[in-house]
Amino acid sequence: MKNKDIYETNSERTIINFPLYLLMTIFLVASSQILAQNGSLDPSFGNGGIVTATCNGVVADLCTPTDLVLQPDGKTVVLVSAPNVPANTGRDFYVFRFLWNGTFDPGFGNGGIARIFFTPQADSENPFKLAVQADGKIVVVGSAALSNKSNSPNGFAVARLNSNGTLDSSFGSGGKLLFNFSSRATAAAKSLAIQADGKILVGGNSDANFAVVRLLPTNGAFDSTFNGTGVSIIQIPINRGQSVGNPGANGLAIQPDGKIILAGQRPAVTGTGGDFAVFRLHAGGSPDASFGSNGQVTTNFFGSNDSANAAEIDFSNMPNFKIVVGGEVRTSDPDTRFGIVRYNQNGSLDTSFNGGKITVGPSGFDSRLYSMKVDSFGRIYASGSVKNFTTLIADLSLARILPTGVLDPSFGIQGFVFTDIQGEDRNWGGLAFTPDGRVVVAGDTNSRRVVVVARYFP
Repeated sequence: MKNKDIYETNSERTIINFPLYLLMTIFLVASSQILAQNGSLDPSFGNGGIVTATCNGVVADLCTPTDLVLQPDGKTVVLVSAPNVPANTGRDFYVFRFLWNGTFDPGFGNGGIARIFFTPQADSENPFKLAVQADGKIVVVGSAALSNKSNSPNGFAVARLNSNGTLDSSFGSGGKLLFNFSSRATAAAKSLAIQADGKILVGGNSDANFAVVRLLPTNGAFDSTFNGTGVSIIQIPINRGQSVGNPGANGLAIQPDGKIILAGQRPAVTGTGGDFAVFRLHAGGSPDASFGSNGQVTTNFFGSNDSANAAEIDFSNMPNFKIVVGGEVRTSDPDTRFGIVRYNQNGSLDTSFNGGKITVGPSGFDSRLYSMKVDSFGRIYASGSVKNFTTLIADLSLARILPTGVLDPSFGIQGFVFTDIQGEDRNWGGLAFTPDGRVVVAGDTNSRRVVVVARYFP
């Protein structure tokens, strides 16, 4: 295993006079903190900073995490896509919960794992995002077939678990909701945020259009104070022959004033492929005309295929907060890189961020950003699929970008930390900060597709 962290502890104490002992203790603590910086693995988590887990004994090559959050008590919650058990076909939602030390939480679900399915047959139910409410309940969203018919379209699939991993019967129908927005339209819930008042925002797509709903925290009903119906659909114009592979609101963030940021992919304004599309809605669900052009900003990188996958608010310089959007951009085939844009509050590019938009990743390889967070210093942490600069094999990868828009040279190798688990390892599944600032990411191994969770010092 690469990237073994250097972390020493003082296992024996010598009885010496108090002032000298105090000075030695301060020195040792300070030294250990220095050694634990810059992306080293946290040895108090799992096996040397890494946890690997299978899905209830599910067959190999079929277990992939899609998101990760940290509870206030330090427990790690991971959303996982895995086969329908016991059939081992199709896919269902799974939620894993780990204790602070990386062991499964025995007080959650069945030995630390909860399974959610929307239809009994072995179909493809795809989880995307999860969030933890203030009361400890867990909301998960994704897509599932609307009926048992073979040609049934998919719809928004939303479920809520109690803090012990059981379905919350007060939410929807038996803890679950399944819906779309128009007859025969295929929909998928891809993004999620909990408002300060507890209301639940769920974003995604309805065919090629952006869709967002707001649900009441009491029972999951549509909030009629949001755009009159609880639903806001943003029509995306598509010209003949145009298409996008990842439509809709893949990222969702809430500004301090309650306005809503939606980020995803739309057909390119000129040419083929896709562009970053960012929309801002008022808290009531209507477009905010003060943002970009009639509430929309479109950002193109190299005239090829760009897709935004994450949206965050940078609160590090309040009240001058910034809007950060990340995803994947194609420079040429097969060269795909992380693309990150930082916007001012009116939707213009923040030129203090290295011109406003940057690409990150090795030249000539397929690198895709899936998860992103901004810390209290304005540094951007991004994870996804990246090939190690040295081995040219994909490893669990984490990048840190400074507020100026350049990779942080003090972090790992040229701003990246690579952790080799086994064969091809990828960060599909989320990024989060612990209360004390450690960074947790989730992914899988390509050889066995077991779930991998790693925790790093910042």
